[in-house]
Amino acid sequence: MMWKTFKYSLLVLMIILFQVSVLPLMGDWIQSVNIVLLVLILVYLTKGLPLTLMLALILGPILDLYHMIFFPGVTICLILALLIVDAFFSKFFTNKSFYSFLSMILLAVFCYGTLLRLLFGLQTIITAGQNYPINQYFTAFGQFAVEVLAVNFICGTILFMLFYFFSDNFKSVILRD
Repeated sequence: MMWKTFKYSLLVLMIILFQVSVLPLMGDWIQSVNIVLLVLILVYLTKGLPLTLMLALILGPILDLYHMIFFPGVTICLILALLIVDAFFSKFFTNKSFYSFLSMILLAVFCYGTLLRLLFGLQTIITAGQNYPINQYFTAFGQFAVEVLAVNFICGTILFMLFYFFSDNFKSVILRD
């Protein structure tokens, strides 16, 4: 039990350090990678929803410290994105295949980004009042969403392949007589 707690604590620490300190210093497109969501979706596929929600409740408040929206905004967006992914996974996807993993990543990144942008836009409208150009906001979001989805798709593919080759969680089982 102690080893498992240490392992998950180390995972949380590494994810936060990489997301907050390394990615912002990279180039333009690499800043769009959402390591937190990629790892949470991978944990969801391998360990299930309860552990994923627990990790989201740990990672969310720490990430909230680095965002410009009200305090539990990132946590709420993470949890809602994971619940939406869980609803889609239980209804539409039947296995832990490469395509379902990538579809879940795209869905989670899109939901998380949309919810986060809506919360930020709502906060800006409330604080700025009538001076906020709402049409420019949605145009910029469309251009941003394509880049974010493409970059996370590529990184999700790399993560899945690494996990596939070094783990037995996604290998198919062949039953013999």
